Amino acid sequence: MPLAARLSAAIALCALAGCNAPKDSETEEPAAEATPVGPEAAGAQGDADSAAIEAWIRENYAEMGRLMYRSAMVDLDGDGGAEALVYVGGPMLCGTGGCSLVVLAEGEEGFRKVSETSVVQMPFGVLDNSTDGWRDLWVTTYGGGAPEVTRKLVWTGEGYTANASSGEEAAAGEVLVDAAALSPID
Repeated sequence: MPLAARLSAAIALCALAGCNAPKDSETEEPAAEATPVGPEAAGAQGDADSAAIEAWIRENYAEMGRLMYRSAMVDLDGDGGAEALVYVGGPMLCGTGGCSLVVLAEGEEGFRKVSETSVVQMPFGVLDNSTDGWRDLWVTTYGGGAPEVTRKLVWTGEGYTANASSGEEAAAGEVLVDAAALSPID
């Protein structure tokens, strides 16, 4: 495929992957108990988390072209420490159904991937219930001809549901990441 065609396809995928403006129904702010991180976050902790998350994304997706993300910190496993929910986008990471939602846990040597779920759209967040000690997540799915649906992702013992479109339909819960544009990683 010629370079111009590949660039056009990449721009189209970015638009479909959440780089576009949010819908009116998707403009809720993250709840106070979740900590948004990234360039839009204020405060030293947000900045430290943002830098560590960006470093993890660069290290693990370096070959994937221009990278973008949105994230929030929330305790998913009830241990008192927050995990990072990271929506990772880029021309090689997204399709018409969305991008990847990665769950990272912080350890002694920085972040490590706990789970990755494909075909996720924004907004997304957490539910009040848990499965095997991990809070259930809710995500938005649509694209590729499929209608917009809110789906529940549950902990499987090894990670969250791998493909968001296979999660059962559920009502949205607490919003952690709204449908605003992704932040680029320079």
